[in-house]
Formats: sequence, structure tokens, C-alpha cells
Amino acid sequence: MFMGSALKICPNLVPIPYDFEGYKDVSSVLYHTIAEYTLDIEAVSCDEMYVDVTKILKKSSITVSEWASHIRHEIMERTGCPCSTGFGANRLQARLATKKAKPNGQYYLEPEDVDNYMYELPLEDLPGVGYATIVKLHNLGLKTCGDLYDISLSTLKNELGQKNSEMIYDQARGIDKKSLNYEHERKSVSADVNYGIRFKNHSEALVFLESLSKEVYSRLSEIKMKAKTITLKLLIRAEGAPKETAKYLGCGVCDAINKSITTSYYLENPQHIFKEAKNLYERLSIVPDDLRGVGIQLSKLEKISRTNKALAKFLNQVSIVESNITTRNELFDNNDENRQNNNVKILNIENKNKNTGVNNNLNSTDETIKQEIRSGSKQEKVTSTATKRGRSRGNKTTLTKSTSNLTNYFKHTKNEPSTKEFKSGNNSIDLNVLKELPKDIQKEIMEEYNLSEKVLDKLESKPSSVATNVEKNVDTKDNKNNENKEVKKKKGFAALTKEELKTLLKNWIK
Repeated sequence: MFMGSALKICPNLVPIPYDFEGYKDVSSVLYHTIAEYTLDIEAVSCDEMYVDVTKILKKSSITVSEWASHIRHEIMERTGCPCSTGFGANRLQARLATKKAKPNGQYYLEPEDVDNYMYELPLEDLPGVGYATIVKLHNLGLKTCGDLYDISLSTLKNELGQKNSEMIYDQARGIDKKSLNYEHERKSVSADVNYGIRFKNHSEALVFLESLSKEVYSRLSEIKMKAKTITLKLLIRAEGAPKETAKYLGCGVCDAINKSITTSYYLENPQHIFKEAKNLYERLSIVPDDLRGVGIQLSKLEKISRTNKALAKFLNQVSIVESNITTRNELFDNNDENRQNNNVKILNIENKNKNTGVNNNLNSTDETIKQEIRSGSKQEKVTSTATKRGRSRGNKTTLTKSTSNLTNYFKHTKNEPSTKEFKSGNNSIDLNVLKELPKDIQKEIMEEYNLSEKVLDKLESKPSSVATNVEKNVDTKDNKNNENKEVKKKKGFAALTKEELKTLLKNWIK
């Protein structure tokens, strides 16, 4: 009976205050006492349980009544509280027997007495049969379990549906197919508040919803579970119900609204829970002033798998090593000739940054280049680059440009010592030709091979220091011809004759 109804009947009623810690202590003693005899226990509540005593009765060779008297006496001594016990062949019979044994008694519903006992039992006494089901059964003229003996199961299904009709049909005959569940597996986690809910606007409702999400997450974390389904449970003031309830800040007469959603991801933190709860709340378009109760339930729970951090770290390292080995095998999968060419290209790129050319033939007579290659810092830098990539970034583009767009401005020369500034691989630049080229092309070639303007200045001051193909085709003994040549150089290609230009082009092609 609710307190409000009790006070109407007995206005001078004095309620006893709650003692939750005391209830907890007594419950712990109760369960520990039974556990001393058997662990075949299915917990129902803090003071109620199902226990399978079949093994105890066989081993001790005592009767049901003797066992019942013994265990009730022991519980009374340890807790100071009376205890009622009921015995039967299944869960249903034991529960009905306990109901008959109350208060502070014991009763055993023996197999031969089941039919007579069930025949006279009102349908309201069957577990799981509520008010709505009773109304339907009464409309069919059914009031006791005996009345169900004369009705077919198909008729019952038409009124109650398959699941409920089969359950009631079996229970009326004392049959319960459900076995005891010794290992309780939690199926949901929830937090509900149905008292003191009074919001003025949506902002207050959302703030409360966020706090409730944190509480639900805290309970979910305690049992080390994760969930994908969330249900928002709301109590809305019923139409016509007074805003001020009979119980101060109580929920009063309300309509229950439940809205659920199953996400594609696990709700593993309070932010995810609040996000989904907020979306459900906004879809319902509830007037905040009419809210009387708010609840969040998480279902479809799954256990969080335990991970061995040390093992996970080790496996991750093994994966990285295997990946590196695969990459290394791919890099060195080419033949020896290709690998050698790649190494030469890397050397070219590295040394070009120092305004020097590198001979592709590593046995070059240029001792300066050899010293640079042999130096510790240079060698370390080149080796590091080759180990990481096998070829420098952007190397392919640079070499392609130097061997295609600018190939007409180079020619092969003898492997003779020369100034570093004029060398580039196995090719040398004809500085006389370079000087005669247009300024934009000159600039492009000089930037590509890191040549400074001092090279051209040196050519003007000491033109004989560089052997060129142009000079080889001119009669150096004839001073007059030399003077004419200098005039032609100053005027560029326009001053050359057709034969001279033809000879010059042939030299370029070579």
C-alpha cells in the first residue's frame, strides 16, 4: 500500500525510518548462511532466493520438513529475523508454497497434491499475470486455474497471444519449464529519477539529462560492460492531471513514453550516451514543464574484453618489424646494376647541394671529388639517405630534365683533370657555347649545375684555360681570323656564316 493511501485510512500512522545499512547486513548474513550448504542459488532480491536442495537431502538423508526447520532456526539465530520457506518440484510450485507458508512458516507442496492445489488457485495468484491479462481471462469466464482445464490452447492464444497463453496454460497445471539460473547475467543498466522533476525550459532539461548520462556511464563502468542500445524513458503529466501533485514534487498521474535507438558504435563514454539521449529527447518535442520523470536505460550489453597490454605491445612491435622487412625486401628486389645506379644518383644529388659535380665513374682521377666522397660526414649522409629511401625524393625529375631538355648543350669529353665547377657527371659544359646562348637559357643551365657568373668572367680573362670544340675548329695561327672570331662572338649567332654555324651544330650533336 502506498503511504498516501495508508495515511487516508490511518491519519495518525507513524512511519518507521529506513535502515538500508541494516538491510544490507542482514541480507549478507542470509546468503552466507545458505552458501555454507550449497552454491546452487538463484538470487531474486535482498531477502528472497531459489535454492536447489536435492543434493543436500540425498546426502544427509533427511526429509524436507527437517531441513526446513533446521535452516529457519539457523537464520533466526544469526539475523534475529523470522523466515518462511516453501518447497516444490519446480520454481512455480516452490513460490506458491512459500506464499502459503507466510508468515514465519514452512510448506511443502508434494507432487500428489499439485493438481488439487492448483485447481482451486485463483488466476491472480499466478506469477506474471497482471491486471490487463486478468480482465481478458474474466471476459472469457475464467477465474481459477481449474477453469483453464476445459479450454483449448488455441482459444487462449486468440485472446492472449502465443507466449502468454502457453505460459498461463502450463502454470495452471503446475508446470514450469524454466530452470534455475545460478549465473545471473545482467541485461541492462539504467538510472531513473521520478521525484522532484520540474523544469522551466529545455536548457535545464538538457543539463539534467547530461548528469544522468554520467550516472548511467558510471554504473556501466562498474560492471565492465558496453552497450549499443539506449532507451530514453519519460513520464509526462497526463492530460487533465493537476500540475501540483498530491505528493509534494511527486510524479502524479503520468503517461509513460519510451524511445529507443540502436547505434552502430558502442556507447563507451558519457558524451556518446548524452548525445544519443539528447537526440531522442529533441525528437519527442516534449514541453519541459510537463516532465515528471526521466530515465536512461542501456541494453544489449557486452562484456569488455580484457587485453594483455604487454602482449599487445609485443605484437605491435612484431608487426612493425615485419612491415620493415617487407619494405626492405621490396627496395632491394632489383638487380645489382639498378641498385648501383640508384646509389650514384643519390651521390649526385647530395653533392650538387655543395656546388660540386660528381663523376658517375667512381674511379675518376679528380682527387677532390674522391676526398669528398670518402669524407666521414659525406659518406654518413649518403649512406643514411640510401638506407631510408634508396633514392632521394625528387631525384627522378631532376635527372630526366638534365638528360632530355638540356642534352643538346652537353657533349662527351676525355677523362682529363679539370676544374670542379665545369664538371657534371661524364659530361662537360662548353663554356664558349654557354656564353653565346640567350640569357634565360644561360640562367637555367647555371642554376641546374650550380655555376656562378664567375665562370663566365674567368672565361673572358683566361679563354685559353678551357679547351672547347669551337676553338679546335678555328685556325689559331691566323691572328686575323682570331680577331674576326672575337667580333663574331660579340655579335652572337648572327655573325656566324652558314658553314660555321653548320660546324657548330655538328659539334653540339656529338
